[in-house]
Amino acid sequence: MVEHLGLSKLKDKKLLFATWSSDIKEYYQYRDWRPLLSKVFGTFISFSPRTNYLRYGREKMNKMFLDIVEKEKPDYILLSLSYDEFPPETFNKIRQISPKTKTINFFGDDDWRYDDWTRYYGHYIDYTLTAKKDLSLYKKEGIQKVSFFWGVNTSVLKKLDVKKEYDVTFIGSPVADRYDYIKFLKENKVNIKLFGPGWSDYADLKDIYQGFLSSEDFVKVINQSKINLSFSKTFYNEGKKGQFKGRLFEVGACKAFQLVESSPTLFGVFNKNPAINFDDKKELLEKINYYLKNEEKREQGAEKVYDYVIKNYSWEAMFGELFARIQKEEKSFKHSSLPTVKGKIIYLKESFLNKNKEDFFKDLENYEYIGFEDNSIEIDPNRANIQAYSLAVSKKDISISDYYVHSNNMGDYLLFSSKKAFNTLPLESFRKLLIPGQILVRKKYLLDNYESFKNLFSEDKLSQNIISKDNSVFISLPLIRTKKLKEIGYEEMLKAFQMKFRDRLYSEIYQKKIFLTPFVYSLIFGSLLKGQLFISKYLYKFAFNKDTWLKIKGKL
Repeated sequence: MVEHLGLSKLKDKKLLFATWSSDIKEYYQYRDWRPLLSKVFGTFISFSPRTNYLRYGREKMNKMFLDIVEKEKPDYILLSLSYDEFPPETFNKIRQISPKTKTINFFGDDDWRYDDWTRYYGHYIDYTLTAKKDLSLYKKEGIQKVSFFWGVNTSVLKKLDVKKEYDVTFIGSPVADRYDYIKFLKENKVNIKLFGPGWSDYADLKDIYQGFLSSEDFVKVINQSKINLSFSKTFYNEGKKGQFKGRLFEVGACKAFQLVESSPTLFGVFNKNPAINFDDKKELLEKINYYLKNEEKREQGAEKVYDYVIKNYSWEAMFGELFARIQKEEKSFKHSSLPTVKGKIIYLKESFLNKNKEDFFKDLENYEYIGFEDNSIEIDPNRANIQAYSLAVSKKDISISDYYVHSNNMGDYLLFSSKKAFNTLPLESFRKLLIPGQILVRKKYLLDNYESFKNLFSEDKLSQNIISKDNSVFISLPLIRTKKLKEIGYEEMLKAFQMKFRDRLYSEIYQKKIFLTPFVYSLIFGSLLKGQLFISKYLYKFAFNKDTWLKIKGKL
């Protein structure tokens, strides 16, 4: 029986539960959130963006979602945005068709996604939940309805009476430098076992990889491990900086011992704790060898973390506090909105850049921000406002958004990830993939670099000194689409683009239309004719990857 006051007054309320993994039993949103919220709300409606995206595509999934919102008029929508499944315009439409509905989103990766993603989406969402402890930047930038949010389901994540079967385990994906760590430990004779998606591609780790875990086995393996590894770096954390990961709480709630990769985002019992923190491979190896020989020390460390987690964090308390606050603000509630930016925007075509310098400067006299476009791109209706805001809030000179690559038969088949590409590619490769429509620039910066910007539409693009980490702000929202694509090396293309054609393939396979539409033929033969060989290579690996078929079956 739920006792938290904030959850006791929701029986006359309607919740649309639309988190990314809302229907996958192995994920915490299904395992932890769904049972709790389905009990306290009078009407509980579930919609899976992930499943419907992969079955029917992004466009149809958005229509299905908005149809439910219009029909049900829920009091609240709970989301956990993943990337591009809901464009900003979807949230504008929610307010049109159901003005009283309040949107709530959990942003779980803000330690590395705030500046290019949450900073913008947070203004389209009414209540922002984040795994980032420091909320000062959110409030400074106008995202006032923000709360730290992370907990554990203590009825699932708990100590089990099982034997310690494993010396060392890691449960998770091979992102960042995790592969390097695991390989190092194996080479140094550590008896380690791996669980989770993505490791089947690493032949040298085949003997220690144990596969994907069900929810029940997930908890069991944590309990069976003498030492659980908790890494902090993920995806492209801009170098060595890590982030807070919920795995710390999950292992802690099981009263199991863990070694935690150091990170500036750690807090509480995990922060600057020499007993359990490690900074590099050598230190990790030393601590593994020490704790494997000292069971009593492991138990003491696990006990301390367990007491901290159980006392301070549970999903019931987190949701209770959230809805207590929302209900308290009911009468004064106003939807959030993107701040108005002072200064006019103009978008230039290539012909404008060919004017003589004096006329060029004069024609820009009344504008603050300068963008670029040509007839080959389509534009998101929110592009101008979001990009101008990005320059105003970041105080930087150049704003660079993501973009879709589109074809008539394949739809949006690639998505260029500007921030990831900039952080992982050589600068020359990054510049080759830029297109003018991505860019908005302050007028002063453009005038100061007039000669370089005149080459923007040429093959040479911008000179190397125009774009840098210090002067550029990235927006991880695809605000334009183009039919033009330049190809670089295969490994570099993987770093720069999300393969949206892969998601379309899932949809075609599910609907049993794999050979009945032009999509597959265009993907295979059209890409070959265009010289896009990286697509064919990717498709080959895609077809023979075990994770592909787990995803098709809805288990990943």
